[in-house]
Amino acid sequence: MAPHRGDEPLVVPASWLTTEGHRPRHCARHGAPASSWQDVTLVTRPTTKGTPAQAGAVSIAARVAENAQNQRGVSLAGWPLCQACLAHRSRLRGTARILLFGGLGLAVAAVVTFLVLGEPQPLLGLPIVLGVAAVICSGFVFGSSGWNAVLSAEVTPDGQWVRFAQPHPAFSAELAALGGPR
Repeated sequence: MAPHRGDEPLVVPASWLTTEGHRPRHCARHGAPASSWQDVTLVTRPTTKGTPAQAGAVSIAARVAENAQNQRGVSLAGWPLCQACLAHRSRLRGTARILLFGGLGLAVAAVVTFLVLGEPQPLLGLPIVLGVAAVICSGFVFGSSGWNAVLSAEVTPDGQWVRFAQPHPAFSAELAALGGPR
């Protein structure tokens, strides 16, 4: 079988990855030697049903509950991560925290200012809107800091396979050397 090219997905059996001794020493995304080994859990993508027109609060809550119930995960103990992956995740999580707590602080400060002044101030609407927008954006940033996004990997809907979107050739070669797929 020909060696795996880094520009195409690499699909690996989840049971093979979770078996002891099948841990590569290089990062899946960058191919750099691991600087840390973390316990990670990769999950399936959410499956959404319905149309965006049905995006009411009750419909969204029902979809979230359904996705949580149908989600499959693969836990990988001691997964290799390079310094770039760890720094990227750390930056994203820090940005999400700043957006969340900064947005909350801004909105609360605007409400407290309104209460202290005792009369409506048109300019106080702007910090409230910006604060709420920052809090909403923090969820998107936090979501992009998950292990699936950091490793560019996901679990197939049946939970049997892990798909690496564009693995580094060094990572693919090391998996093949360990007896994994090519």
